[in-house]
Amino acid sequence: MREKTTGLKVTHTQVIVADFEGNRVLVYDLKGKLLQILSDKFNQPTDIEIVNGKMYVVNYKGKTISVFETQ
Repeated sequence: MREKTTGLKVTHTQVIVADFEGNRVLVYDLKGKLLQILSDKFNQPTDIEIVNGKMYVVNYKGKTISVFETQ
């Protein structure tokens, strides 16, 4: 399966990618190893931001924002 990525957030330890067509968010370490697949609450995610320990993911379809606590 080929992902259509639309959003990317790079932190000190991770690369977080919005997979628009797969309705999920992929979390990688800085070497490219897949750490986690988040697939809950997404409806064509487009953008990602992390502020004050929370990750905000913009969903294109439905015009909503999903909010998650980060570690």
